[in-house]
Amino acid sequence: MVKQEMTIEMAKALATFQDTCPDIDLDGTVKTERFKFKYATLPNIIKKTRAALSAAGLVVMQPINERVVQTIVFCVKDGTSLGASMALPERGKLQDTGADITYIRRYLLVSILGIVAEDDKDAVFMPPLEAPKAKLKVLTQAMLDRALLRIGQGEKGVLELVKQHFALTPEQEEELRLVSK
Repeated sequence: MVKQEMTIEMAKALATFQDTCPDIDLDGTVKTERFKFKYATLPNIIKKTRAALSAAGLVVMQPINERVVQTIVFCVKDGTSLGASMALPERGKLQDTGADITYIRRYLLVSILGIVAEDDKDAVFMPPLEAPKAKLKVLTQAMLDRALLRIGQGEKGVLELVKQHFALTPEQEEELRLVSK
């Protein structure tokens, strides 16, 4: 929900801010099995934007009222404001609520100010950083004997198949290699 009170003075102030705001360092990192991206933490965003906001005649407040986080940008010159808000999700632990507040404040702030504070996650979707390895079955003596028989009968590729699907002891691997020659 965005409260629209855009005046010429507010538009000029936001344009000045965007022209003078320094680049925001991406000082945080998220790594999961599926993707990795960098983002700017809330303290970093506030630190980097404070001087440019002040110079442009803008003041930001982020109150929380009845489980709703708000971001309001005030234009000092004409007293108008532009705001956005988002409701907090219902969660059990206070620490989770604190994390939600920080997350929402960060997203509302960068969106209302029109600044970039993270990598484009959609563009950085990656395969797992390290694919989990499937646990191989143990090669029993009966299976080893069948593999040795197939190799002895001249069947090609048996050694590779056995290595691909079974965990071999060094002795089993050596025996299979000797018969394969």
